[in-house]
Amino acid sequence: ASPVAQPPPVAGRTALAARRIARLTLRARLLQEKAQDAGALGRAVAEEAQARLWHDKAQLEDHIKQVIDTFNNAVASIEKEKAKLESDLKNADMKLLTLYEELLTLNDLEEKDEQLLKKATKCRQDKTGILHQIKECQDQLGEKKAEIEQWHSEEQNLQTEFMELVGENSPYLGALLKIYKKKVKRSKRKKMGEEEDFDEDQDEEDEEESDDDMDEDEDDDMDDDVGPPAGCDVQIYESVIDLREKRLDMEDALQDISRAVEELKKTHKGLLNDEKRIDKEQKQTDAEIQQFQTDKQRKLNQVNIVFALRLSQVQCLSEAAGGAEKLPGELNEHVVFTQEGLQRLMSRITELHKEIREVRQRHKQLHRDFRVRKKEKTQAIKHIEDLQAKYQDIQMLKFGQIVDLDLIERSAPDKYVQELREKVVEAEAEHRRKLAEWEKKIEKQKKDLAKITCDNTSLMEQIVSMGYSQMQLDAALNARIANVTVNDNEPLVELREMERERMKDLLTLQSKEIQTLRAEINLFRKKGGHIYTTVTANRAPAK
Repeated sequence: ASPVAQPPPVAGRTALAARRIARLTLRARLLQEKAQDAGALGRAVAEEAQARLWHDKAQLEDHIKQVIDTFNNAVASIEKEKAKLESDLKNADMKLLTLYEELLTLNDLEEKDEQLLKKATKCRQDKTGILHQIKECQDQLGEKKAEIEQWHSEEQNLQTEFMELVGENSPYLGALLKIYKKKVKRSKRKKMGEEEDFDEDQDEEDEEESDDDMDEDEDDDMDDDVGPPAGCDVQIYESVIDLREKRLDMEDALQDISRAVEELKKTHKGLLNDEKRIDKEQKQTDAEIQQFQTDKQRKLNQVNIVFALRLSQVQCLSEAAGGAEKLPGELNEHVVFTQEGLQRLMSRITELHKEIREVRQRHKQLHRDFRVRKKEKTQAIKHIEDLQAKYQDIQMLKFGQIVDLDLIERSAPDKYVQELREKVVEAEAEHRRKLAEWEKKIEKQKKDLAKITCDNTSLMEQIVSMGYSQMQLDAALNARIANVTVNDNEPLVELREMERERMKDLLTLQSKEIQTLRAEINLFRKKGGHIYTTVTANRAPAK
């Protein structure tokens, strides 16, 4: 037997099958060599080995075919996955290009966007600051108002203290009240810390000037204050002077507060104007931002986008020369829309055909109706012409001429006009009645006013007569006192001064009353009344 070359060793299931085939091949050769010398038994064993070898060969072929099919399926799956990945990569590249174009567009608009954003932020910050300042200003105004109310209450308390000090029935009330209400020049007090930066020479000059001013003011005050009224207690007079100083201090404080309030009002008004200006700027900025966003979106919408279509989605195949269908070379004249949109358009075509048929039917029906109405119109015109001829014949028989009845109806008063005239007459009657009532009320008020004026005049005459009587009694009393007392003329002079002051007050009061009456009389004269004649008529019997 010749030596058999050993196959190279391989791994796995294929190596086992190769080794098995090699053993079987070697055994078949050995059996074939021995079968030449053996009998029937050897041939049977050889045939059995050969059959087994054919069976193993068939199994190996099936296994190889299965392995090849598995490999082919794996390659097909990998190819499919590769095509899908390539499609995804291509879509990603197209999306990247679209995003890059959008990025370039946004980079071009970024500067303006940041400017508008900064402007809007600045407007909001300014608005917040203005609102904060307005709130502080309002709080300060509230505090100043509270201070003013407090000073007014203190002023009322000071007035009450003055009335308690002098007394409501005091004969010196008028003079002391005049002194209390009198405005006196006062020296300006220097505020602490205002002149720290000046030189000593300047301080000395300012002190000298201030001393001169104070001396002049004191001289003016001395000229203004003539002293207490005759017969008045000096202590009460000094208390009134102190109260006057307090009142003047209050007035100075109120003036300072009023000036501060005016400044706050001006500041508040300026802040409100600034707020309106900022609101206007903010609205303008918001409008600019809205317009800018619209323009930006419009530019982004103008960026070309790329998308993939399936072959089943392509419905624009064109016929080739051989009768086959193929894709067109360019798609510039084609439109992309959804399947639902296509179905809707197709259904709309059917609806339009149906509507066209209905419109044609209506058009035919309208033509038939038009012909019928035209015949009816012709008959009606003929009937109107017959009636018009009959109407003219009747007018000619009755009046001998044709009369325009429309002109007669237009010249006659309308029912609506008559109703309006009746309403106007009723309104005029009602207004005349109300006017008469008001004239009666005015006349009654005039009579009441004349009566009250007459009573006031009689009272004034009584006051004057009583004043004369009092003067006579005072003169008689003074004469008796002069006869009784020794050569002491000082009390008599004091009494005469008091009497003179009293008479001055009485004359002042009477002159004020006369001026008031004259003003009332002039007022009623201007209004067209006859109050002067009535008062004169009422006062004539009294004289």
